[in-house]
Amino acid sequence: MPQIQWMDSFKVNIRDIDAHHQRLINLINTLQKGIEHHEERVVMGMVIDLLIEYTKYHFSVEEGYFDLYHYPDAKSHKAQHQMFLSRVLQFKHDFTTDEMNLPSALTRFLSDWLQNHILVADHKFAPFLHAKGVK
Repeated sequence: MPQIQWMDSFKVNIRDIDAHHQRLINLINTLQKGIEHHEERVVMGMVIDLLIEYTKYHFSVEEGYFDLYHYPDAKSHKAQHQMFLSRVLQFKHDFTTDEMNLPSALTRFLSDWLQNHILVADHKFAPFLHAKGVK
C-alpha cells in the first residue's frame, strides 16, 4: 500500500481537527512503513497505543464542539466514534494474543476510516461549525 499523502480534500478547515487528521495519516503511514520493513510487531504496539491516545483526545475535541454548538447529528457521529474506539481496543486485544495479519487489517481499517468517516461524516459537520465561527 502506498503512503497516504495529505490532500486538500481531507480538510474540514478547522485548524485543530485538520491537525488531528494529519496525525492519523502519519500513524497509518508509520504502520505501513513498519510492515514494509518487516517490523510490524514493534511498530504495531506503538501505533495502537498512540491510536488509543489520539482517538480519545481527537474525539473529545470534536464532540466538545458538537455539545457547545448543539450539532444536530451529534448522536450519530458520537456513535461512529465509539465504534472506532471499540475496534481499536479490539485490535489492542488481538495484538496481545498474536493474531495473524493484524497489521494489514489495522491499516485497512484506518484507511477505510479516513475515506468513509473523515471524507464523509466530518465533512458534514464542518459547514455547521463554520457557520458558528469555528475555524
